[in-house]
Amino acid sequence: SLRALADSDPRESAEVRRRRVGSGSGSLIVTPLLYAGQALGTLTCLNRMSEPDFKPEDVGFLMALSYQAAAAIANARLLEEAQRRARLLFTAAEISQAAGSILEPDELLARVVELIRARFELYYVGIFLVEETGEWAVLQAGTGEAGRQMLAVGHKLPLAYTSMVGLCILDQTPHVSFDVGAEAVHFDNPWLPQTRSELALPLMSRGRCIGAMSIQSAAPSAFTA
Repeated sequence: SLRALADSDPRESAEVRRRRVGSGSGSLIVTPLLYAGQALGTLTCLNRMSEPDFKPEDVGFLMALSYQAAAAIANARLLEEAQRRARLLFTAAEISQAAGSILEPDELLARVVELIRARFELYYVGIFLVEETGEWAVLQAGTGEAGRQMLAVGHKLPLAYTSMVGLCILDQTPHVSFDVGAEAVHFDNPWLPQTRSELALPLMSRGRCIGAMSIQSAAPSAFTA
């Protein structure tokens, strides 16, 4: 924990003190949010200049509160992860059911991309398949109006290291872009202007990559390992 007094704490720089005093804040306490030995963040408390400095017992009280807050945050994250995994399993079951009941490939792929987009509240999901010459990945299914427009013009990407889809198919491994504006392989698709992060997954069949699934979010860093 850190306790900075209004006037005399040597740990406080002149610039920090200037900003604190300028905002009318007096002393402060910063306590770590600790859970199972991991720091989840901090809890910061400020009083006014007119109020007395915090006392050691205040530090102890706020530390106790911070432990409770950290436990609540950790439990909420565990619940969120459990719910996400449940959605994943449910979606996988839906896709398996669709694969067993829909015989038309285009209809099946359209059902798959929409299931994934809807269940995980994504911006866009598309499926590319490698065409016969092995030079292009051709869009076979895409969600929303953007997908409809790209399918109408026969949207395709070269099998080269110039796109996430091309990288994914050539390397036969997943590729993730946490912020498309900062990537060396820059995402440039006028049909999807809100894309901020992208995940490309290889479609493997009998040891061969037959295409890729492009999953996109309007939020940065939306995808983890």
